[in-house]
Amino acid sequence: MTTRAVVQTAPRKLELRTRPLPEIDDDSALLRVEACGICGSDAEQYSGVLPGPWPSILGHEPLGVIERIGDRVARRFGVDVGDRLPFQPAWCGLSLGGGDPGHGARR
Repeated sequence: MTTRAVVQTAPRKLELRTRPLPEIDDDSALLRVEACGICGSDAEQYSGVLPGPWPSILGHEPLGVIERIGDRVARRFGVDVGDRLPFQPAWCGLSLGGGDPGHGARR
């Protein structure tokens, strides 16, 4: 299965790319993003004021629906497939550099 993402490749340059969906384990989940906030650091990275690692996906304050979830994380947070929630990851969701296929934010 795949998903689409808008990827920043350089200052003020964006591309629509198809990405494989990450696998999840007992401590992770997959969120179908319905909306995502763009904060000041995203705007600065887009414009080139804040040099970013490229390619990268901007936005790290999503709202969405849980598509898949591991048993441990579901019990830990009291959520399940189909729940809609805002999410503030402590770690940026996808890394596209260095050949890394990227993994969803954990915990």
